[in-house]
Amino acid sequence: MGLLGGSLRAKSWVDLRYLDDFEGIGFKRRVNGGRIVPVTLMRRDVLVELLDCVAAAEDTTRLQEQAIRDELTRLR
Repeated sequence: MGLLGGSLRAKSWVDLRYLDDFEGIGFKRRVNGGRIVPVTLMRRDVLVELLDCVAAAEDTTRLQEQAIRDELTRLR
């Protein structure tokens, strides 16, 4: 993905290994509690390409793929 800025000053990449889904409430709780901290903003075109890649990844479940593609529809 290149250099994103902020804390991500080195070349960055996307780790497509399996990760358990986050429930929205749990995610918001972690953000509000400071355990998850935004470090940069991503251009919309980069985000769209990234989500397209993740949706097509071998280990993305059908439920995850559908959620990602729904978000892509909103972003486009």
